[in-house]
Amino acid sequence: MKLGERVKQRRIDLKLSQQALAKGIATQSQISKIEKNELQPGSQLLFNISRRLNCSMDFLYIGDELDTQLEQKLKVIERLLEDRDYDALIPIIDGNYLSNGSVDEIAASKWVRSIIGYYNYGEVEQSLQMIEEAYQLIDSNMYVKLQVSICNTRAVFYYSQNENEKAKSSLEQGLEIAKRLNVDDSYQIKLLYTLSNIYASERAYDRCLAYAQTALDITINSSRYKLYSELIYNIVHSKIEMKISNDSDKKQLEVALFLSEQSKKHNITILIRDLMKLL
Repeated sequence: MKLGERVKQRRIDLKLSQQALAKGIATQSQISKIEKNELQPGSQLLFNISRRLNCSMDFLYIGDELDTQLEQKLKVIERLLEDRDYDALIPIIDGNYLSNGSVDEIAASKWVRSIIGYYNYGEVEQSLQMIEEAYQLIDSNMYVKLQVSICNTRAVFYYSQNENEKAKSSLEQGLEIAKRLNVDDSYQIKLLYTLSNIYASERAYDRCLAYAQTALDITINSSRYKLYSELIYNIVHSKIEMKISNDSDKKQLEVALFLSEQSKKHNITILIRDLMKLL
């Protein structure tokens, strides 16, 4: 069942008309299109719809398909973080979405608040303190994907503050957790990509190449291509700096360029085009 079908079924269960559901938050036409899966609602609209339907956003996104309540909540949060939809995240975090008092939910709340503070408000010191508090809560009983996500965010923050050793330590811990507990491949790819970026910034291109290539191998084997263009850039850039590039690298860049353009990733598209001039 798709999102629109869940919205419609929930509305019918509550004996609401489309007009009643739409009142004050959308038009009846928008609700109709959402229910037909002709319109993907923005995060704020979906949040308002979920409140009107007296259910969670995670129910509308994914129904009851996931194993735990926390996993459902994190699935929604991660989607909003990927979209950088901080305005929709703020009422979720400020409300009762993560409120059962468990260590996992406390850590998750601190993790998300640190990201909102860092990227939306530029509150660097407060965000570093918040992610450290979340990091200190990590233990073997914590939900594994949350452990890895906290490690990755902590690393990204410290890397952006030029504290590379702290960043590396956090990433290595995240990788150890991910490999030991067989976490979804996309999390390992993210960690390895961040590590490759750090070593590129240090001009340690052999290490950058090794981590980026490992991430690319996982990407291909798992068919998770979200960071494919970025990984190819790091690989070819490293090989050029090490003077070991070859003809196949240009073909790889062409594929990476095509995918980045299709995904409208403007920054990496520009970097790839500049790199292609060197081959």
